[in-house]
Amino acid sequence: CGIVDLTLDDAQAKLKTLMTAYKHLPAAIRNTRKLGKPTNQSEMTLSNGSSISVGVSHRGGGLNWLHVSEYGKISATNPEAAREIKTGGFPTVPIGGRIDCESTAHGTSGEFADMVKTAQRKAQEGVAFTPVDFKLSFFGWCMKPEYRLQPHMVSISHELREYFREVRDKHGVALDPEQMAWYAKTVEDYGPDDMME
Repeated sequence: CGIVDLTLDDAQAKLKTLMTAYKHLPAAIRNTRKLGKPTNQSEMTLSNGSSISVGVSHRGGGLNWLHVSEYGKISATNPEAAREIKTGGFPTVPIGGRIDCESTAHGTSGEFADMVKTAQRKAQEGVAFTPVDFKLSFFGWCMKPEYRLQPHMVSISHELREYFREVRDKHGVALDPEQMAWYAKTVEDYGPDDMME
């Protein structure tokens, strides 16, 4: 497996999380796949010869699974790095393997945005996905049940009310008053640019 992230520190933090999860597995599982000796802070090996490597790119070798974190931000801030991930990392995963790219959009252009637009278009047109096509899974803030505030505690601007109408009319997402209040407060705290990224 491989994990690619925005920075090496971010990638290595994910590896530390995996190490912690491994150490908390039941002993019966750990005993069948013993942890190998770490050779560096960017790889975890197991006794059956499998490994997880992390970094800011990947090229060469064969992976069964590649996870790319913050691909939208990488695409927006470093297009060459995004292209390197696409041309170097993606081809290392065979048909039947798995590539997951997760991110917020960070704009409407770049490798990640193109990938999302292609997946959206195919889904809307009802085109069959091949085994190597990317499919889109969207997990919006409004899907989190805890993202709510009491409406009487928050003032919602005319602009935000128009935005909520547009979201309902264009995307079929009807927000309840508590969700609108949460969103309005979050925009107040962080600003519209950071919320709309």
